[in-house]
Amino acid sequence: MTDPLASDPRQIVIVGGGITGLTAAFRLIDSLSETGVAATITVIERDDRLGGKFFTIRREGFIIEAGPEGFVAAAPEGYELCADLGLADQLQSPKRVHGGSSILFKGKLRPITQGVTDILPLRPGALVAEGILSPSGALRAMLEPFLPPRKDGSEESLGAFLRRRFGDEAWWNVLEPLLGGIAGGEGDTLSAPAAAPGLVAFERQFGSVSVGARKQKARLEELGKADATLVAPREGMDVIITRLVARLSDAPHVTLRTGVAVEEIARTPRGFDVVTRGPAGFERLSADVVVVTAPAFEAAERLRQLDAPLAEALAGVRFRSMATFSFAFRAEDAPKILAGTGYVKHSRERGAVNSMTWDSIRWEGHAPEGYALLRAFLSDDQVVEHSSDDELIAFGLEEIRNVLRISADPIFVAGRRWSPALPRYTLGHLERVAAAERRAAAIPGLVLAGTSYNGRGVVDAIRSGTEAAKAAAALAAAGGPGVVV
Repeated sequence: MTDPLASDPRQIVIVGGGITGLTAAFRLIDSLSETGVAATITVIERDDRLGGKFFTIRREGFIIEAGPEGFVAAAPEGYELCADLGLADQLQSPKRVHGGSSILFKGKLRPITQGVTDILPLRPGALVAEGILSPSGALRAMLEPFLPPRKDGSEESLGAFLRRRFGDEAWWNVLEPLLGGIAGGEGDTLSAPAAAPGLVAFERQFGSVSVGARKQKARLEELGKADATLVAPREGMDVIITRLVARLSDAPHVTLRTGVAVEEIARTPRGFDVVTRGPAGFERLSADVVVVTAPAFEAAERLRQLDAPLAEALAGVRFRSMATFSFAFRAEDAPKILAGTGYVKHSRERGAVNSMTWDSIRWEGHAPEGYALLRAFLSDDQVVEHSSDDELIAFGLEEIRNVLRISADPIFVAGRRWSPALPRYTLGHLERVAAAERRAAAIPGLVLAGTSYNGRGVVDAIRSGTEAAKAAAALAAAGGPGVVV
């Protein structure tokens, strides 16, 4: 039988072997088959391991996530990928436990009825009872459905948007802490339409964020997804990466290269030269289509010689650093975490640690029977970037001592820092992405993908990889302008 690649196969290079790049490669196999185009696929990753921030540590019977702990259950892309990888029956949701989440406010852990993945609609009465909102602050938040929508279409910061809708007190005491993973104390520098497009769309479509949130919740209930919470493989998030790598390794005409850095991407009459540096020194790979899934700041450096204005737009995307360290204890040494699932912190309480979760309570099988696992999130750039691992661990342990009153030493500590880690969709982000889209359109065969542009979560990364595969297959088949997906 004649090999379909024996003639003149298209060559597709994917820069970046995180979840977006691996998903793009995996989906490309089917997308190319649908278009009837023969192609080779080469994934290039500068690190020695694939998977990016999917980083699961297994130690002494514990499952520890140093990166994302799951993906949003209400979105289909994560489920679909897991199903296609044979993992659908291995997915689990966090356990329902008494106590829920809390906010550390005025030195006290105060239970809240909202979870971090379900911040709206607010329940002001319960928040008054817990001393989180004053009666006047609760009344102001309750007025949100009756406030007219903003007519001015100009960009607004996330903090300004939510203060306008719910009032200052609800923002600072509830919404800002719950959105700490997004805002991280920078709500007034983040773009509301970029960082929280769903909330902005609620106001635009329904005239009220609360009304929109209730309607969305009703739709999810109809779909059997009323709890828009997380799901994850029981054995850890890196199982998704392991399955992707196994499927790609078995696929013909797919090559996975680790420990190889892309130095430059240049135009040629046919397409691109991708200049790499690895153990064998410098190499040049020819490519008809290049899919760049590396973070925007890395993409900017690789594309600077190709298109300086494009690189400038990409370099404008800001990032923040973070670290997660998990502390293992005997359950009897950590009695305070036997209720609830963790806490977020009011901005005045934040310090080095942004939040804490009890992973042994939240996730089945993440700790052996009789043991507790606490995870500390640190997201202050100055702290994460200028402290040693030992110092970051000390900050986490100090938090555990002061807030949870645990005096015992942990059995062990495991985790890591990510610097830089997550994109910050600062004011002007949508304009920067639009500028990148205009410049990319003038470069046939180029695809820019990943969470640097639209959406910061695991599902967004998977969605971007899927769209990148469709775009790359179309470009391989018929050419056309570059895209940002």
